[in-house]
Amino acid sequence: MKTPYRIHVFQGNTMKHTNIIISVRFAPSDATLLKEISKNRGQDVSDFVRLSVRKELARLSYLTTSEKKALEVKEGVK
Repeated sequence: MKTPYRIHVFQGNTMKHTNIIISVRFAPSDATLLKEISKNRGQDVSDFVRLSVRKELARLSYLTTSEKKALEVKEGVK
């Protein structure tokens, strides 16, 4: 049995904040799909996953109205 694909988000210190690294495991089929979608969008997998998580946080109303608007998430839609 193959080990599920792992995504390691690596980002160094910036002037404003430091990001943390979170490892996530995906089923091989999901990892393949993530890679394919990311490639087609011209993004790396980490960027696509970060954006997807941000959109879900916005959808669940954990982000501000302006952040939701920037992510194209409509108010009150769950």
